[in-house]
Amino acid sequence: MPIVTLRADDLPTDIAALLTTYQQTSRAAQEAHHRATTGPMPDRPAHPEAAEQTAAEARDALAALEAATRKGNRQILESSAGQFHTHIENARIALATAETEMRAAAASAALYATAQARPGKPILNTGTEAAGRSKGKARCMTTVSDIRDVLSGLPEDVD
Repeated sequence: MPIVTLRADDLPTDIAALLTTYQQTSRAAQEAHHRATTGPMPDRPAHPEAAEQTAAEARDALAALEAATRKGNRQILESSAGQFHTHIENARIALATAETEMRAAAASAALYATAQARPGKPILNTGTEAAGRSKGKARCMTTVSDIRDVLSGLPEDVD
């Protein structure tokens, strides 16, 4: 059997169903073959035809999937392009959330550094020299910069 790396989420519904069927029958065929060819002889199935039957079902499912992908090229293009844009938007949202969280972490690091440098004194402002030297804050802000770079490099189109 060939290696099939398709993801059902990227495919039109009808082709995704064929992919799922192929994956299930292929897995069943592999398991049946394993049972029929490994282990002690008494533990092997009495009828190895069952392994051949599941292998035939997997081959039929593969043939159906191949035919559907050959015939449904336009559908696959549209579906995968739509999924591409969805994934990019999800990544954009996740990165924006990560940036917000890293900025909040930087503010927490600044407060920590300020409080550590001013024990027993009032702390009203984190714009202190100690906060400016905070390694935690600096690493957070470097990460913010990296995230901004990644955001600006996200692809706009699938082509």
